[in-house]
Amino acid sequence: MYSLTMKGRFMKARYSNTYEPPAHGRYVIELKRALQRLSPSDEGAVQPFPTPLTPLIGREQEVGALCALLLQPEVRLLTVTGPGGVGKTCLALQIAADVCSAFDDGMCFVSLAPIRAVDLLLPTIASAVGLKQGHDSLARVQAAIGDKHFLLLLDNFEQIADGVSQVKALLSCCSHLKIMITSRSTLRILEEHEFSVAPLALPDLTHPCSIQDLAQVAAVSLFLQRTWTLHPDFILTSENAPAVAQICVRLDGLPLALELAAVRMKLFSPQSLLARLGHRLSFLTNGTRDAPERQQTLRKSMEWSYQMLLPEEQRLLRRLSVFVGGGSLQAIEAISDATGPQEKPLLDVLSSLLNQSVLQRKPQAGTEEPRFTMLETMQEYALEGLHNSDEEEIIRQMHACYYLGQAEIRERQGMEGEGPHWIEWIGSEFENLRVACGWLLSSPEREQILFQKASQTDLPSSLAVCLVGMGAIMALQKHYSWAVRLWGKAKALSKRRDGLSEERSLQWVVAILGTHLLSSQVMGRVRTQLDRQAFTAAWKEGEAMTLEHLLTRPDPEIISTSSSPTTKGLVVCSQGLTPRQREVLHLLAQGLSSALIAERLIISLTTVNSHVRTIYTKLGVSSRSAATRYAIAESFNVMVTDVTSHP
Repeated sequence: MYSLTMKGRFMKARYSNTYEPPAHGRYVIELKRALQRLSPSDEGAVQPFPTPLTPLIGREQEVGALCALLLQPEVRLLTVTGPGGVGKTCLALQIAADVCSAFDDGMCFVSLAPIRAVDLLLPTIASAVGLKQGHDSLARVQAAIGDKHFLLLLDNFEQIADGVSQVKALLSCCSHLKIMITSRSTLRILEEHEFSVAPLALPDLTHPCSIQDLAQVAAVSLFLQRTWTLHPDFILTSENAPAVAQICVRLDGLPLALELAAVRMKLFSPQSLLARLGHRLSFLTNGTRDAPERQQTLRKSMEWSYQMLLPEEQRLLRRLSVFVGGGSLQAIEAISDATGPQEKPLLDVLSSLLNQSVLQRKPQAGTEEPRFTMLETMQEYALEGLHNSDEEEIIRQMHACYYLGQAEIRERQGMEGEGPHWIEWIGSEFENLRVACGWLLSSPEREQILFQKASQTDLPSSLAVCLVGMGAIMALQKHYSWAVRLWGKAKALSKRRDGLSEERSLQWVVAILGTHLLSSQVMGRVRTQLDRQAFTAAWKEGEAMTLEHLLTRPDPEIISTSSSPTTKGLVVCSQGLTPRQREVLHLLAQGLSSALIAERLIISLTTVNSHVRTIYTKLGVSSRSAATRYAIAESFNVMVTDVTSHP
């Protein structure tokens, strides 16, 4: 159980009169001192700085870097960019507090969220610095600030981006003025220094850490602290820690999303909340009353960014939502040609999306091209737009055909001795390959594309090699049974002209992996984790499963085998259950309703109920609670067996 050290400090800060103010408390004090120096004009009151009452979490490096950058003499204009909900305003306010002593004549906060017209920019600034309404706002602001050492913080500049000329005019008129801007898009002028704010640091799901270390990860720390403000009795334990970590990852480490999710912790356990994040845009809707309207719900935040885009930018964003984990420039070009030439060059539109923080550029190791990704929250919003458009079918077809073609090219390269390039590529494109194959096999009409192409050439062979590669990646990720299932299906589909398909199962996999992948590493892990009986069972399951089911990647706890005694017990309890029925039983044991199970497994409610009835029959039980008890008892028996056989 978590020691509650962090929680204890937080609760003490709330209820003790003797507790030393944390960093954000000093921030409020410094702002009040700065406001006392603010008097650029005697005409009216200067607009006060907002004073957040919660600490800034997980931004120590950004605060240090931004303060150093802003205080450099040559930096007059600093733009803090980032996607919606990433916390640009809170970060900028912290920076202002930390550097306020460097601006002898004060500073001023200007909220631009309420305005849309460019001609309102200077009047709004004039009002914020204490000037009354009047004509020629530029001259009046210039006279008020003059040569004073002054900082203007312009918040939410994106909707009046054309006001950049007025910002330049202010900098030209006021020699010691510095302007810090928060915006979802860059200004794209020579004087600008950009600082891009990324989401909060995420836990590494592939390398579990202790509860204490997990609580120190920035995204988890924010989620916990916001949860404790609403649910003071919540405790981070070994049982719910994995779900908390996955929640933070599913929400991209986006502060707004984490705060909205924390609100739901009054109603759900972390495990139940995680199960509902498949539709996060409609689920995370209960923001605080004092938040701006665009931050009341996650959907409104994404919609705000989307509405700022031009029609051709919106179109490309919808198309890019088909990629899972992003795509290379070559892949993006392939799907962009789906509906003919566009009004604006692709590279220009792509650059604009990057500048507006709705896309991110992810460098790749080695010689691979950089990838272009988007946050999962934005992808869900863009994917909804693609569903509602008339081009989803052609975009998905182009996506699938591109990856089929690439798989064939990479197979030939592998046969020519370029195995390392093959494993790099299939590792980075694993999810896109899975989605592409799943889409092609989801209906008879789409399968015709495969048959036409067969007239991923020697297509059955190419498809088999793709499945072998996917299985290798799954094995490297410690999903051993699922890897063997993929290999079993691959063998069933293999029709190689070189006679290799006639080899026996294990020798066949070794031969394919020896050509393309790190066979010794992969097979060594599988042989260590699965005995002959488990290997054979998984192989036969893979042969019998449909490709559509096989390519629907289950949750990690379902496909792992020997890493967790509890999970292993839930997976291996047999009594004649099929793999899908074992998945349903696993989710039943977690307390999920039939509707949630249908949503999680992407099957109909009728199918779930049918599986539940069959499970009851096979297990000899008559209720959900009895089936759950059976699963827990089976898990306990497996755990005892493991302990006694491995002292």
